Amino acid sequence: MDNKHSEEEAHPLENTMALAPARNPYDGVPRDWKESGVPPSDEVIPSQVRTIDQREEQLADERRSVFEQVDQGLPASRGMELLGLKKSHFYKLLDDHRNGKNIVRNHKGTPKGGSRTTSGQVAALGKAYDKHYVGPKASISELLTWARRYCERSGEKAVSRHTARRYLYAIPEKDRDRKTLTNEQFSQKYGFKPKKLIIDGLLRRVSMDHTRVDILLVDEFNRDVIIGRPWITMIICDRSRVILGFYLSMETPSLNTVAAALAFAVMNKDSSLFGFVTYPEEYPFFGIPSVIYTDNAAEFTSDAFIQQCQEWGMEWDHRPIGKKWYGGIIERVIGSFMTTSVHFLPGSTGSNVVERQGFESELNAKLDFEQFAEWMLKEITVYHGKIHASLRCTPRQAFTHYKSQGKYDSSRVISKEDETRFLIDFCPTSFGHKVHSYGINFAGRRYASDALEEYVGQNLDVKYLQYDLSYIWVKVPHGFLKISCSYTRDGLAMHWESYSNHKQLSKRMPGLINKASGTIDDEFAPSAMDRQEEILQEAAAMKTAFMNAPKQPALPPPLPPSAEEVALDEVEVHPIDDSKFYVQTDDVIWEEDEILRPRIILDTDEIDLLVPVLIVDPKEG
Repeated sequence: MDNKHSEEEAHPLENTMALAPARNPYDGVPRDWKESGVPPSDEVIPSQVRTIDQREEQLADERRSVFEQVDQGLPASRGMELLGLKKSHFYKLLDDHRNGKNIVRNHKGTPKGGSRTTSGQVAALGKAYDKHYVGPKASISELLTWARRYCERSGEKAVSRHTARRYLYAIPEKDRDRKTLTNEQFSQKYGFKPKKLIIDGLLRRVSMDHTRVDILLVDEFNRDVIIGRPWITMIICDRSRVILGFYLSMETPSLNTVAAALAFAVMNKDSSLFGFVTYPEEYPFFGIPSVIYTDNAAEFTSDAFIQQCQEWGMEWDHRPIGKKWYGGIIERVIGSFMTTSVHFLPGSTGSNVVERQGFESELNAKLDFEQFAEWMLKEITVYHGKIHASLRCTPRQAFTHYKSQGKYDSSRVISKEDETRFLIDFCPTSFGHKVHSYGINFAGRRYASDALEEYVGQNLDVKYLQYDLSYIWVKVPHGFLKISCSYTRDGLAMHWESYSNHKQLSKRMPGLINKASGTIDDEFAPSAMDRQEEILQEAAAMKTAFMNAPKQPALPPPLPPSAEEVALDEVEVHPIDDSKFYVQTDDVIWEEDEILRPRIILDTDEIDLLVPVLIVDPKEG
């Protein structure tokens, strides 16, 4: 016991080394494909096809050999074990062998691989297969329906479903697929593709593609409003499989989204433009690619854009039309992001209509645009740390390994002096913005600088960064002026996509439209406006009633006062009768309460009634 402890103490290093796990020398090193160097061979070696009869003859020979050994003293139990036969069957065959009979098996009934189907039924099945087993909807049921119809016409017995199935599956799968698949699908499945592209360095070729993300996003200000599914444009290095850049947008792919993704891929990620990058070492992948490999979409075939890329040393190459497998690297990566990550987020829609039935996408949607953009960046960081099936290491390790081997051209990195010029070349343009006395209105903000003073009243083009709207570049005759944002408002996002999405959504949904100046927004104002309308209606009704009432004749104009003097002798004197309380003038009797009432004179002959009359009271005599 003591000797054992002393041995362990004497060799502690050896024990430690024995317990240490073995390290794989290829950890962190990509396992690249390379040419094997074996010369091609066209040699064909014929093979012998064994028939059923040949197999039966061979089995009979094996049994004869065992029976001869039994006759020479081999125990019968050992012979049964060698041949795998039961006792009764063994002794029956042994007796037939000893009596010189043929022990080759002769199967009765339909031979293996044969069929009892009549020639008329086979003809009906063939006719139904040729004419009606076509296209993606082809099925055994359709084949069986038409085969029975043809059998009925020819007087044959109707075929069974089992017979139709056996007939169909006896046809090679490739021949069946030729009738049901499209040319593109058939070529994808059976096309021979023996060559493998081998790229010898980083950024020698990158693949670019875009797809619609399988998730519904909500508006950042009104989180119960669905804004739709975003598009993602992704760029991947075909050598190291790192994702150099990507761009999310709610708009369909265009030159702007392609240029934004390319700017993200080329620029150094420690720039302040990419605020979602937490650590500079988190995303150390950047540089100018030598060749950009894409499909033949319109946004990838613009001559002006391709020429602009060539000025920065980037060539453009396109896949052969109709051959999607040439873009397998980027297609596979995007598909993996959808199925292994995005489909587990709230608001996911699945890859197709059938999958979406199991999702409550609209109800579960929670992420807004900026949140999903940051989540996607972090998911790409996770992807860079996963072991890649083709590399046998992580994409980050592969990039670092190739870079240490000198397979990274540092001359294809944008210098600090050229960063601004590169961004101006590839950032989007907004045309025809008027320079006011206070500056330029853009994206709901106001941009101003003393450098704009001489351009007041002119319409100038503006270039902007989708990631950061804190400043813009204004194109003037001698170059571009960098103008910072002087005034903004609360609630305006600094990301162009977020601002643009909310603006477009507001146009479609009246409840989200910003209230214009002069809009009534007070609880007492509506009732006050209603009362104003009632007052106007009452005044109009009163005016209408007055205008529709019967009219009275108009009084003649009063006579001018007479300038002649009236003599007192011409004044008539009428004594007051105490028994009367009225005054009589000619034939008109005025009651006392009517004396002061106005009277309308209709006849001009009555004008003499206006002659003044002096009434004398006798009591005052």
